[in-house]
Amino acid sequence: MIKYALIERSNDTGLIISNSNKIRISNCYIMNNSGTMAGGIGMGDTNAIIENCYFTNNSSSMDSAALYAAYCTGIIRNNEISENQNNSLSVVHLMNYILSNFTGNSIVRNTCLSTNQPALFLSSCTGTLSRQIIANNDGTGILVEGSNGFGCPIQNCLIVNKLGWGVRNIGRVTFNSCIIWGNGQGSLTNTTYTITIKYSDIQGGQYGINGTFIGGSDYLNNISGNPLFVSPTATNNSSSNPLVVNWTLQLASPCIVTGDPALPKDADASIVDMGMYSRWLKPLLTRAADVSPDQGHQLDLQWDRGELDTSFQQGAFYSVWRQEVTRANTQWLESPLSLASAMQNAQTAIAWRDGDRVWDYLAQVPAVNFSSYGLIVPTLQDSSATGIHSADYMVMYQNSQGWWPSIVKNGYSVDNIPPAQSQNLVLQPVSTNSYLLGWEEVSEGYWEGNSYPELNQITYKVYCGNTPEFVVSPASFIGLTTDPQMIINTAASQRFFRIIVSDSE
Repeated sequence: MIKYALIERSNDTGLIISNSNKIRISNCYIMNNSGTMAGGIGMGDTNAIIENCYFTNNSSSMDSAALYAAYCTGIIRNNEISENQNNSLSVVHLMNYILSNFTGNSIVRNTCLSTNQPALFLSSCTGTLSRQIIANNDGTGILVEGSNGFGCPIQNCLIVNKLGWGVRNIGRVTFNSCIIWGNGQGSLTNTTYTITIKYSDIQGGQYGINGTFIGGSDYLNNISGNPLFVSPTATNNSSSNPLVVNWTLQLASPCIVTGDPALPKDADASIVDMGMYSRWLKPLLTRAADVSPDQGHQLDLQWDRGELDTSFQQGAFYSVWRQEVTRANTQWLESPLSLASAMQNAQTAIAWRDGDRVWDYLAQVPAVNFSSYGLIVPTLQDSSATGIHSADYMVMYQNSQGWWPSIVKNGYSVDNIPPAQSQNLVLQPVSTNSYLLGWEEVSEGYWEGNSYPELNQITYKVYCGNTPEFVVSPASFIGLTTDPQMIINTAASQRFFRIIVSDSE
């Protein structure tokens, strides 16, 4: 392992790793080096790890100024590659390399030989290049080459350069959920192969792409609107360091929740955002479970906060909603923003129609920057022999700017406390062959030795037999009542009775 080292001023590459494994280069400065194939580090036939390093002011007379990796499985992660001088082919060159091993690196503010020369050169690579920022270089952002059938998926990347193209393509490549914006010469120039672009924000759109026409099934669900970065807002802001400006998307950005639905979801379980930096604006429902033990009709909802709930804001809260067929005498909201005014009339239910779904308002909780929240909410019907009777629930973060609903979670409740047994049966004659059978009213249920008031309707099933050990069955059933008594008509000199108690849930 080489750790916390300064590797500098070599005129024949700062460090070469070839035919060597189990090597880790960590938290090092690689600077002021030059070479032929590579200035900073050259890698081949190795599984070495290069991580958390800073490459600067390196150059090469033949290939890559900062880093060259070819025919290897090395891991290159979380490095800053900036202010290197590309005097030949590229700043970083990955050749026959597994792009999934290249993660979290920043390639910014590098000087290139011309606007056509790339900061990152991908040659016949496999795997997926994802979550990279390539910004404010004065050449092309990425050059893709690969004519031997290799694919090159580029996913959730941010490509913004002050000069040159965002991407030059002379290979096979697919862009998915990327932002290519603010590049001095244009977003993309393409020759030789048809490429695929989907769910991405491309400045200039389909007809702003230079070279081979992109259309039909190769250009799907893309946009061409300003991504609305927090800062910079409109351009690449080439005068500043892209690592200190804020590339986060504004709340009104068209890139939020418009990435590829087939990709793994963002932290708030919503569709992935375009670009490198995702927003998790929505609360995340983590639990919708029955409250136990109880008499039913209660659900335990729990959720994690969204990123807007970071400090106390007057008027910010979470509202809880249940999908259902709305009751009569309901106030309909034009939008959830009118909930506060609707709550001043507490005599009616409150509902909101979201497309073809109707949501009934249940309750709210102030947003006070907790990491997680919880609330016991009512259900319409408990699970029973007739069905689960589940419903969808949603939690919504609301403030003066808008509302952000969680992904829906389904839940159902159960009455899991059985009523107590009937006690003290008494049989009294009222007339010839007619008797009044009575017993104590059941008003409690028991669970693990503790008593709970019965909240649901109690019913009593009465059974009768000729012996104390008679079988309780449909043949011995004589009646059902909700009162703790029943008139029995019989001419028999001796009869035995048994009461089965149940509740409506």
